[in-house]
Amino acid sequence: MALAKEAFITSLLMSFGASECVERPYKYWLAKSCLPQAAVEQVLDLPFPAPTLDGVSGKREMHNATRKYFDVENRSRFPVCEGLCQAFQAKAVTEEIRDRFGARLSGTYLRVEMAQDTEGFWLEPHSDLGVKTFTMLLYLSKDAQHATLGTDI
Repeated sequence: MALAKEAFITSLLMSFGASECVERPYKYWLAKSCLPQAAVEQVLDLPFPAPTLDGVSGKREMHNATRKYFDVENRSRFPVCEGLCQAFQAKAVTEEIRDRFGARLSGTYLRVEMAQDTEGFWLEPHSDLGVKTFTMLLYLSKDAQHATLGTDI
């Protein structure tokens, strides 16, 4: 069953409102329960196989051919992709991102990637591309032992 974009919007706004701001080593926020639980399950059930690393890691672009996005094709095939993207483009969400996090979104485009970092994957220390004005990483897993995984700061 497709979730309405309003369910995504409600979850995002509640999560952003309850997020914890951390000042060091740079300013970032920790947010929880960003998506409705039904959406988490649907995203995790998408038929996007995790890439085979073949022992190669360090830069995400090394695996560009296997990257999966919530692009036009996947938004038309999978309602969860469409609902999430619609929510991130909703005025209430973009205004909250601007007001709470200070991101200037005017004139920007939404890009949602489903990165599936598997055993052995790592990234060299790096900064995001200059064209990115707001980056949000959502960690999703069906396995409770992965609850503490994420980006090292």
